[in-house]
Amino acid sequence: MAECTQGVEVRRMWSELEMVRSFGGCMIPGTPDGMFEDWDGALTCVQVVRVPLVAGLSPECMQEVLAQTILTKVVKSQQWLRVCQATPCDFVIFCWLPFEIPDDVGESAEVLMQRVRELDPRFSLRLRVPAQAGALFP
Repeated sequence: MAECTQGVEVRRMWSELEMVRSFGGCMIPGTPDGMFEDWDGALTCVQVVRVPLVAGLSPECMQEVLAQTILTKVVKSQQWLRVCQATPCDFVIFCWLPFEIPDDVGESAEVLMQRVRELDPRFSLRLRVPAQAGALFP
C-alpha cells in the first residue's frame, strides 16, 4: 500500500477485512488488499499479487504466467466491484516480481493492461521487484 500512496495525501484507508463481502455464506472473491481515499474524494483500490515466476523460464513462458496472473486478478476484482458499493477511480493490480524481467515481458503486460483498460478503465498495473532480493519470495 505504501508504494501506491506515495505522494498522495490520504484522507482515509480501509483494510482488507473492512472490505470483505459475502453472499449466501460464501466470501466474494477479489477483495482488494487495501483501499484509500484522497482529500479530493478519489478512491483507489489495490490488489497485491506475488507473480509465480521462476528462474529459467523462457520470456514467452514469463509473458504467459504474468498475463494469466493479471487477468485472474482483474476478473476477481470485477466480481468484488459488482457487489460492493465502492466506485474507485483506480483499481491497481500491483504485481510483486521475484526478479527483474526482460523488457519485452514487461511491455507485453502493459499492452495487456491497455486492452483491459479499453473495456474497464478503472484498472491499472504496477510491476515491482522488492528492494531486497528474496524479501517476498523465500
